[in-house]
Amino acid sequence: MFYNTIGENQTMTKGIPTDPELKAKILRTIHEEGITAYKASEIFGVQKRTISHWLEKEANGKTSSRNYIAEINQLKKRLDNAHRVIGELVAEVKRPKE
Repeated sequence: MFYNTIGENQTMTKGIPTDPELKAKILRTIHEEGITAYKASEIFGVQKRTISHWLEKEANGKTSSRNYIAEINQLKKRLDNAHRVIGELVAEVKRPKE
């Protein structure tokens, strides 16, 4: 996936409000792709502390229910992946030994 960044090894200046669209994109990426706040800070050039603060506010219920939908979708993807891996392992165990 392509991410908008402000440049190699650069971060946003402290005290400048983050564009709401960028904030939404960062949080959506974290929820949908399961990346860490640290990785998101590297990708988007926003302080890890800022992203952690946003996530903390979400956890305390200060955001809309849309984030729950994203989290449910992420958990569904993880469950599907776990089922696939289990299926592969079961098939490998049942395969005749040569």
